[in-house]
This record gives sequence, structure tokens and C-alpha cells, in this order.
Amino acid sequence: MKFQLISTISVATATAVLSLSGAAQAATFLGLDPTPTPGTAIHNISGPVPHKANTFQGNGKTYQFTVLAPTGLGSRGMATSEFGFFINGTFNPLFSESQKADFGSNNGNDWLGTCTPDTKGNVTISPCTVNFTFAQGSTYQLGLKNNGKISSAFGIYQKDSYTFDLKSDEQSNMTFMTVAEDGAYFIGAEDGMYKNWKMGGNNYYSDFQDWVVKAKAVPEPGTVGALIGVGVLGLISRRRKGVNS
Repeated sequence: MKFQLISTISVATATAVLSLSGAAQAATFLGLDPTPTPGTAIHNISGPVPHKANTFQGNGKTYQFTVLAPTGLGSRGMATSEFGFFINGTFNPLFSESQKADFGSNNGNDWLGTCTPDTKGNVTISPCTVNFTFAQGSTYQLGLKNNGKISSAFGIYQKDSYTFDLKSDEQSNMTFMTVAEDGAYFIGAEDGMYKNWKMGGNNYYSDFQDWVVKAKAVPEPGTVGALIGVGVLGLISRRRKGVNS
């Protein structure tokens, strides 16, 4: 009887764990859905652009957003663009482009904008790294400003790595790139501006690489202090063991 009870509990526990695991996979990050195919951006979607950014409530956490490293981060949209968040309905840019792309990138149809000076000495994106706190009580939504027009964005995210097409707007011969860093979140933003006339103009390009940005949580001061304290205690313990031996 006890064995049967334990078996029943074990099955129920396993089911609960699996359910929680499934729920975790479907969780949003900063109002964004995870990529349907883990790690890989969306391509060749028929119909309207999917995965419109959702609104979400701030929780007081701070994230560091960057387009510096790993190599491959930056903007690849054809418009002069800004990446940021709506705060209670007002757009607040984190990164802004001074030009559509690094000089010469449009010729390769990748429209890549970075923080590195191009062949003319111009830097397309500024700033390169931003710490941003999502304040409690405020409502946020990912947004883009393209050619002066502000709108909520479409976006997906993936933790640890993200693979996307280097060329703009789903060229027939795709060249893929992967950015990766353990523990980091990668955001792929899509402006949804351009119709795919090759398919009759009834749907939009959706390559989710108009901006590829890395985000990492910034530890709270108390957490950092606790980690330092644990390290100091460990050092003292090792020294004591050395003395005793």
C-alpha cells in the first residue's frame, strides 16, 4: 500500500514538473515570445507579421542592454532606426542610429549598423551599452522608431543563443549567423514595415533581425554584497584549514 502511494505521488510529481517545464518554455521575456524554433529566428511567414510585442509591468529589475558583444549584434533594418521601450505610452529610445547602416553595408544588403567606426570613420549606433531599470508601477512595451515613425515592435527572444539571417528581408540565398553567451537573453526585433511583393504583397517580411540586442540582468547591490560575503567566508575557512593542518 505504501509502495503504491509512493508510486502515485512520484507520477503526480513528475507530471507537475513536466507541466512547469512546459510553462517555463512558453514564458515571455520583457513582453516578448520565445522563438518557435529554439535559437532560430523566424523566416518566410505567410500573412501578417507574428509576435507583436506585449505590454508588461515593471518589477524594479535592471537589465544591461548592449550591441557591442558578441560580434553580430546591431541593427539590420533598412530604415534609420531607434530601439527602445514605451514607458506608459511614451517612447524612450535605448539605441539610436545616426545613419541607415555602416558605410557600404547597403551594397551587401545586410544594412548592418554597429558601434564600430566604418570606412568613413562614422559610428552608426549610439550609445552601445545601456543599463535600464523597469520601474515598478510602470507599463512597458518594446518599440522602434523607423524613419521618424514610432510604433510598437514585433519581437522574439532566446536565452543563451540566437541564430538569424544576415541578409535583409529574407533573400533567397540565406546566410545565417549565431550569437551566443551563457545566461544572456538575445532579442530579435522586427519593424514589420515592408511587404513581400514576391508573394503578392499580402504579407510582410519578418526576419526578426532589424535589431539584435543582448540583455542581461544586473545583480542587485544586496545580491552582490552577499556573493562577496560568501567568497570572503570561503577564503577565511580555507586559511583556517591551512593553519590547522
